[in-house]
Amino acid sequence: MVRTVGAASGAIRHYAGVDPPLVDYRAKGSTATIKGETVLDDRPVVLIELIRRDGFLEQFYIDKESWLIVASSSTAPIHAFGDEVFSLTRISDYRPVAGVQIAHRFASLEMPSGREQSSMQWGSIEANRDLPDGWFSPPSFERTPLQLFIEHLYQQRSDIESVMWTYHEFRRAYPDMDTSDAVNVAGYQILKMGVVDQAITLLQQNVRDYPEVPNSRFGLGRALRTAGRLKEARAEFEQTLMVDPEHDRAKAALEGMDRTNR
Repeated sequence: MVRTVGAASGAIRHYAGVDPPLVDYRAKGSTATIKGETVLDDRPVVLIELIRRDGFLEQFYIDKESWLIVASSSTAPIHAFGDEVFSLTRISDYRPVAGVQIAHRFASLEMPSGREQSSMQWGSIEANRDLPDGWFSPPSFERTPLQLFIEHLYQQRSDIESVMWTYHEFRRAYPDMDTSDAVNVAGYQILKMGVVDQAITLLQQNVRDYPEVPNSRFGLGRALRTAGRLKEARAEFEQTLMVDPEHDRAKAALEGMDRTNR
């Protein structure tokens, strides 16, 4: 488990609520405005614009016949370092649950291509059931040494000497444990927090210790690209493909850099 802040934490907050964002929107610090009528899938809909407390903007499309929300849309990066993408989520398969119509299917499409990014289909939804209090309590689990290692690297992210001390001491204590994926996770989280130089130093060490692991090289390349060190980033992406010629993310990264340089 790694605690997040910034954009990653914001994305979790936006979609973690139990009730829909239009419910009690004023109490949540949001503002909603009716923007008028439009057409979606050949049927008239009312368009409502919702601006959340942190400025995040979403649009909701309400069918004029059923008055159910049939779609929502927003513009946001699809991951921490991606370009902003406009996506439309189609909301359908409404079924009565305890006297309320509740959607059972959600499909998110990248627009204007219409390519499906993700979808979710509920088999059934129940309401008004007695549930154990323990279901809503934080999970209790004993962290493994590797999980504690990731947490410590992340917590020490502002002090690179502490990060590298923890790294080397852990590797000395567990010489037979593969830490490549764990360090990639920690490095990526540190990178997302904007602590770029520390992330690069950690990921460079990861490559030195695991030169034949493609994701180690790819993780370093991603950090170097974020820092604007594009020549070095390209070299790491190319080395990733030398180790694994079928590494799709490295291919996509190089293609993206080529498009930018045209």
